[in-house]
Amino acid sequence: MAKPDQLTEWRSVWLKAVALSWKDPAFKQELLADARRALEVYFDYTLPTSVDLKVVEPASPETAGWRQRGGQHAWSLPLPKLEMALPPKPKDDNLQAVALASYDPHHPMGCF
Repeated sequence: MAKPDQLTEWRSVWLKAVALSWKDPAFKQELLADARRALEVYFDYTLPTSVDLKVVEPASPETAGWRQRGGQHAWSLPLPKLEMALPPKPKDDNLQAVALASYDPHHPMGCF
């Protein structure tokens, strides 16, 4: 499970990356092409090895962005997507409990 300081660091780096992408078109293209590398180069931030981050622009810019609603401003963005690989069942049914127990913090599910 991620520690609170890791989440705080991630939030800070992500906000810096968003701000820089608004000012620097070259950085924006690097972030979209290879987020891991861009974050390392520009912010000295290393994503956990269990995370494969893909940054995308909203499919519909007309409906996504900073909007005013009822006198207040708020973001309107699509939800982030998380893709998880569903491991196949072990061939030996007696090993299912062992296989499930072997998932640990170093496994991709460990980002939670």
